[in-house]
Amino acid sequence: MRSRDRPLIPRFMRPPPPPHDPRERILQRLLGPWHVRQFPPGDARLAYFTPRGLLHLQLWHPEAGVSVLTPSRLTNGRFEVFPVDGWKHPAIDVDALSATLERRLGVSAIDRGALARALEELVALPQRRALALTRHDARPGALLH
Repeated sequence: MRSRDRPLIPRFMRPPPPPHDPRERILQRLLGPWHVRQFPPGDARLAYFTPRGLLHLQLWHPEAGVSVLTPSRLTNGRFEVFPVDGWKHPAIDVDALSATLERRLGVSAIDRGALARALEELVALPQRRALALTRHDARPGALLH
C-alpha cells in the first residue's frame, strides 16, 4: 500500500490535539514515510501566520502517529515533537530532532536536505514575499527576490 493510500490517522489512534492534528493541514509532499503538511491556500491561519514569522510545516508520520512542527515563532524557534511521554517535546535543532525521533520514539529521522528544501520553498520564500508586501514595496520584481 502506498503512503497516499493509507489512512491519515491509524484506526487504533486518537487524533493528536491541535496544533498537531494532521487533519488541519493538506499534504504538500512526501519525504520518505513523512508527510509534509501545511494549511491550505486561503486558510485564515496561513494568511495570518505568514507575515508574522509564525509559518511552519507539520511533518506527520502516519504509521507511527508522530507529529513534528518545524521551527517558528509559534514554537520559540524549535522543532516540536508530539507525542513524547504523552505530550509536546522541544528539539533545538535537527540533530536533537533526529535523536528524539530515533532513540525515544523508534521512528526514522527526516532527510535533512529534503527538509531544508521544503522549508525554503514552503516557509522561507512565502514569508519573504509577505514581508515585501507588508513593507509596501511596490517596485517591479520586488516579490521575485
